[in-house]
Amino acid sequence: MKKNALNSYIGFAIKSRHILIGLENIVSNKKSFVILFDKSLGKNSMEKLNTYMSRTSVKGYCVNVEEYYPSRNCKVLGITDRNLASAIINVMKESDINE
Repeated sequence: MKKNALNSYIGFAIKSRHILIGLENIVSNKKSFVILFDKSLGKNSMEKLNTYMSRTSVKGYCVNVEEYYPSRNCKVLGITDRNLASAIINVMKESDINE
């Protein structure tokens, strides 16, 4: 059930255009409130993402991004809506989706 909720929240973010796709967009554009990344993210990209998350105090969660956003070949998603990000963080805290 929690996986469906996360899928819905990501879908809402995509439809409302409150999402950043890709690491470069996330670190160079407006603030993301939560970041979802794939476990297959490369070493250098992961280091860059960790640096960004520690500098900005943004929470990040490891999920299978392809499962939630299959139409793109991306490894990192940034949610730019505060309310959607808060809902995603609550779902991640309450469930075992985080790998």
